[in-house]
Amino acid sequence: MDTKKFAKPKRIDFYTTMELTIPSDDFETSSEVKEMSILYEIDKIEDENNLDYNKISLIIYQKINGLTKALIDDLIDNYEHISCRVSKLSRLAEKTNRTFKSIIGFYLRNKELSDILNRNRACKKLKGYEAKREFTFNELRNLLSCIIKTDDKFHIIKELSTPEKRNDFTKILDEYIIDRNSYTHGYLFFLYPDFKPILEVRPPNEQLHFIMIDDNTITDYMMTHKEISKVLKKITAIVQGFDLKN
Repeated sequence: MDTKKFAKPKRIDFYTTMELTIPSDDFETSSEVKEMSILYEIDKIEDENNLDYNKISLIIYQKINGLTKALIDDLIDNYEHISCRVSKLSRLAEKTNRTFKSIIGFYLRNKELSDILNRNRACKKLKGYEAKREFTFNELRNLLSCIIKTDDKFHIIKELSTPEKRNDFTKILDEYIIDRNSYTHGYLFFLYPDFKPILEVRPPNEQLHFIMIDDNTITDYMMTHKEISKVLKKITAIVQGFDLKN
């Protein structure tokens, strides 16, 4: 399964930033909440401890107040559009999470978890899972990886037919979940002055940083979801006892 052609969110880092939120004109009276967050990058300042944030805030507000109503309305509409699409990515990933649970549930109907966790060195690293009743998204991925790598009945699947393909598939799943966490928990900004949409994220074992987000990266995440779903459908068929038509 080749997803290398799909765009990945590009990481960007800032030295010092300031943020503010701009509501729509009818924010106080409308039943629908519409507002956007703007992130302003401050030039590198050597003595950051002595920054005059009040002065900087005044400068930023003066610049933002100079924006036309038409531009602000357009930005708010774009903010709503991107927020909706990013939320869809989380819902798609939750479908994948449910599929993981279903596959693992069917597989464990006639096998003991302890037996699975003793199959190879990588599986033995998951021994702590024996005491668990519920598994996280990533833990389910780890179990699935162990199963498809050690049970050769899944190796008739074209996308899992070689060790390299199985490694590639589990790596794609890992990246898919990391990106899902960013989309689910990331905070959406427009970056001044070009107003490019970015997400503030903190993936596991990483420091807080920002990633670029646009329709291309969103669409390509959806395409990755589709490619993953095709393989999971075949895995589901096998684990439920159906003949696989590859």
